[in-house]
Amino acid sequence: MQKRLKWLLKNRWITLNNKTGRYHINSFQVVHNRTNFLCNKGALWEYYDFRLFKEFVYTAVLYNLARTKWYYDRKLLKEQGRTVVKAGNIKRGSAACRDLPSFALPLLYAAKKLNKNKTFIASMKDAAKCSGFIAVRHVFEPLNIEPSEYAACRKHHPEKHKLVNRKGKLCMQMPDKIIFCVWIKKIRKLAHD
Repeated sequence: MQKRLKWLLKNRWITLNNKTGRYHINSFQVVHNRTNFLCNKGALWEYYDFRLFKEFVYTAVLYNLARTKWYYDRKLLKEQGRTVVKAGNIKRGSAACRDLPSFALPLLYAAKKLNKNKTFIASMKDAAKCSGFIAVRHVFEPLNIEPSEYAACRKHHPEKHKLVNRKGKLCMQMPDKIIFCVWIKKIRKLAHD
C-alpha cells in the first residue's frame, strides 16, 4: 500500500498537504493533462477503502477492452451487411440488472491487447470477481450432435478443448459474459482532435 501511495505522490496523481497531513486526489482532468493520455474515459471510484484499488483498476482495464471489442465487432457486422443481434439482453445489460453493462471478453484477446499472458488476464478477472466489481456468467452453446457421435466429435473437432458436457448435451464453451458493476464515464471535454 505504501509503495503505491508513494508512486501516486511521485507522479502527482495525489498531493499531500503538509500542514494538515491530508491527501488531495487530483481530478481526472488534471491527471489527464499531466500525462497526455489519449483515452478520455474514467472509472468512478466511490469507496473509502483503498485496499481494493488494484482490483478496481483491473476492472476498469477489462471494461475498456471488452467495450472496445464489442464496438469493433458490431462495426464489422454492420460493414458486412449483417444485422447486429441482441443476445437476449437489452443494450448489453445483464439479466439480473438491466442497467449494468455486460460483455463477452475472450482471455486470449485481452492477453494479446495487453501483451500479457492468458494466466495473468485470468487472475485479473478472478481478482475483480472476488472483490465484487464484476460478476461472471459462463456461456455454453449447445451443439446439435447425436449422443452416439460425442466421442468422435471430442476426438476430431478443431476446438475440442472448448467442448464440455452440460446436462447430458455436448456444448461449446464460449467466452464468459462479464457483468461490470463499475461505471466508466466518457469525459467529452477531453476528446482529442
